[in-house]
Amino acid sequence: MSNLKNLTDTERLILANQYELLSKLAESEYETAHFLRYSKQLKDGHKWLYKQIFDCISENLDDESAVFVVNVLSLHRALLNSYEQLKTKKQLKKADVTFKGFDGNNESSLMYFVEALDDASRFSEVIENGELNSHFPMTSTYQKMLAKWKELGEKFELSEEQILQIIED
Repeated sequence: MSNLKNLTDTERLILANQYELLSKLAESEYETAHFLRYSKQLKDGHKWLYKQIFDCISENLDDESAVFVVNVLSLHRALLNSYEQLKTKKQLKKADVTFKGFDGNNESSLMYFVEALDDASRFSEVIENGELNSHFPMTSTYQKMLAKWKELGEKFELSEEQILQIIED
């Protein structure tokens, strides 16, 4: 549930008017009644009732987490591109370098951000070749991988030996 802050009277009036307009555009009596109910709740100022309107709004992802996800996807872009450039792949399979996702139960905000990045056509080649939900917490694994990548100079052209150093625990 969204952490609803107090709305000003002006904000409540603007939202109430928006819901009245939506009621005029509604395609069914149910939708019309639904939008008019929200409008009335906002105008009446019954926060306990109107806060349900905001249940569909997710909390903002903090900048540190967003940067972490972008770094993980950048690393996987480097791993995938490097893997594809290797002339011989002695010890590696493509599955070894694909993005494994984030755990939907424990890292859902990170997983949803990955999904949003894909929807925005960012890192799509990495995300679509990998998994979205790892079904297992991956943050600590990715932190170790990022630390090793940084140690190697955050190169985007990696040898098989360097790739193995990054992906091995």
